[in-house]
Amino acid sequence: MCSSSRLSGLTKSLRMEEYEELYTVTSQGGVWKNMELKEQMPMYACGVFNKDEMVLLIALWEADAKQYGMHYMNLFKDSVRPGADFFSVGSGI
Repeated sequence: MCSSSRLSGLTKSLRMEEYEELYTVTSQGGVWKNMELKEQMPMYACGVFNKDEMVLLIALWEADAKQYGMHYMNLFKDSVRPGADFFSVGSGI
């Protein structure tokens, strides 16, 4: 799911070789931050896990300059991580 303003600029699938650093960080449970402000990369990305397997990647593509700090990165992580409970045993998924 994404906002309509981002929809036209994104492809329906990702070429992982273009997102290798992002995937490496998120698949190990970390939050990826676009430190180099690369235009074709999200500002933040974080994985949602079912046990030890990353089943979903959530990305925040736009952030204001004042939202580049550790505080906002932690807010993003904390808002994404509770989603892991969705995949717990007994959830019907």
